[in-house]
Amino acid sequence: MKKKLVCLLIVGMMVIGMATGCGGEAEIADTQVLEVASIVQIEGSEAVQSDSANKVEEPQTETFTENFETKIFEEGISEMKVKEDSIVLPLPTEQLIAENEEDWNQKLPLDYKEFIMKYNGATPMENTFECEGHEYMVARFLCILENIKDTDEGWYDISVVESGICERLSSNGDFVGAEIIPIAELYAGDFLCIDFREDRENPELCVWDHEESGELEPVTYKVADSFTEFVSILK
Repeated sequence: MKKKLVCLLIVGMMVIGMATGCGGEAEIADTQVLEVASIVQIEGSEAVQSDSANKVEEPQTETFTENFETKIFEEGISEMKVKEDSIVLPLPTEQLIAENEEDWNQKLPLDYKEFIMKYNGATPMENTFECEGHEYMVARFLCILENIKDTDEGWYDISVVESGICERLSSNGDFVGAEIIPIAELYAGDFLCIDFREDRENPELCVWDHEESGELEPVTYKVADSFTEFVSILK
């Protein structure tokens, strides 16, 4: 709540500025585990074959099944490629994210939460996508900061951005929290957002149109069913 008030203060300052013109011992029981480690590699490197490959085939399949969603997500992140010098430090902790979720009265999707804990506020190198027959470009992802007043990146904190346009992000004036949460700035003033209105457990991603949206009348266009899917369509 304290951060929410600070966000509103920063947004107010922004408006005023515009108006005035300004290794230990291994614990492995047998060699089969070592063989699995050499064959199963999340990064997609070529598998190393061994004489006993047939013996480890079954555990290899089980490992892939158990971590399938995580592996697909990590591969998507690596394919997206961000400019390393664009990542905003310090990276948000789970506790800081939880505090923001409490303010928003929403739970962020796991794939997006894992992304922002690694690539906070990053600028993607592949940054275009299509939606409703239009091509959009991601200028940068927004970030989550603990001390938004201590950095120039404070303007790109999710809570700061959300506070500045919250009345045009919600279609329900009685809802306490955020129905639509901006996560990336698009060129021309629009935002990529997580939309919780239809399904709070499985929110979709959308483009929020800043020109068409009015108070309690947000105009959005669905982009993807999940953040992972969105990453896969960037080019």
